[in-house]
Amino acid sequence: MKKHTMLVITIIMILLTSISYMYDQYSTEIPTIILPNIDINSSKFGEIKEILWVDSFVSRDPALLILATQEKEGVDYSSLFYLNIDNEESMLLSESPSHKNLDAVILFDNTFSSSSIITAYKDGIVRTTLQRNNFEDEDLMVSNDMIPIEGFETADSMDYKGQLFFSKSDDQLIHAKQFNRGSFFNMFQANSSPSYTTFYRNPYSIVNANFIDSVLTYTSINKNSIDLYAMGFDGAPVTRFNLPFIKNIITAKAIEDNYGFIGMNASNEEQLLNIFMVRKSIKHTRDVQTLDKIPFHTDRFGAIPSIDSTTFNENYTLAYTYYDENHHGKLKVSRYNEDPRVILEDENIFGPVRIASKTLDDERMELILYFTYDDEIKVKICDVAGNLVKDITDMIM
Repeated sequence: MKKHTMLVITIIMILLTSISYMYDQYSTEIPTIILPNIDINSSKFGEIKEILWVDSFVSRDPALLILATQEKEGVDYSSLFYLNIDNEESMLLSESPSHKNLDAVILFDNTFSSSSIITAYKDGIVRTTLQRNNFEDEDLMVSNDMIPIEGFETADSMDYKGQLFFSKSDDQLIHAKQFNRGSFFNMFQANSSPSYTTFYRNPYSIVNANFIDSVLTYTSINKNSIDLYAMGFDGAPVTRFNLPFIKNIITAKAIEDNYGFIGMNASNEEQLLNIFMVRKSIKHTRDVQTLDKIPFHTDRFGAIPSIDSTTFNENYTLAYTYYDENHHGKLKVSRYNEDPRVILEDENIFGPVRIASKTLDDERMELILYFTYDDEIKVKICDVAGNLVKDITDMIM
């Protein structure tokens, strides 16, 4: 009798699992989200896919990293450039066959492990390291490691903090690749930990690997919405029953110091987006701070609003775009202990914004890179008051 009972229970569980799987497969529709992008055709760099401020731990220069694609003998190559906006000098850092899904990704390693720049190539990752002999030395020394990763050619999202996390378009797994490099951080890792592990989490996109808390955040699709989840680096869920941490995600990304994340999710109020931030701890929903609400409209090319951050201890500055029903853009900032405010309007803003704290002309300031379009693309830099600091269109184009 006991055997028959267990058999019935097993069959019921299999049926429930199958029905749940079929329901998810046939009733789920991926929301249409176009991320802010530029795709600038530059005579100097090629087809630009991404522009970021260089991390201060990588270089103290007021410099931008530019990731661009160029075709050579029928093969697309991704080239990483370093552009100093102070002296307008640029240099090629690395070049490799392009990854079909991750040719617009620039990441920075954690400072306990290294201060390297991470990009993707066709079969793995490129780790680029910049060095100077001393603070007075003007010449940068560049070294590159091309690291092949098993199954990486179909990866569609990634983060790297001493170890690599990525998702793939052809499975429902989060893949983790451990690198033993003898760093301060790796001293605390068990020597017996496997170098390659997978976790069944049905990820949509990797958001952030927080190596201080050893917590990975990622999104997954649930019945017509994208929700954000968190798990330990060992795969253990952070929330009870592995419930979503934040629902209805529109976009999410790491904050500047990588010890948390920022983003936008659909508000309960119709046609509004919440601007949220999570600093360090992500153990409870109360850790989510809603900093502002903006209209949910897209830029003139159909892309969602863009958001970026700079942080220092408790202080932070978020810069983000928002658009009216006519797709006219404004630029807002939200700062620690200050109300959000508009700093730029009446400009045809589109695409991404990028903010960083840099020294330019011997003055330390927060600089915001943004793009406008009115018959032609302009690339500009302003401060947090909206004052134009520099038009760098000629440096880029």
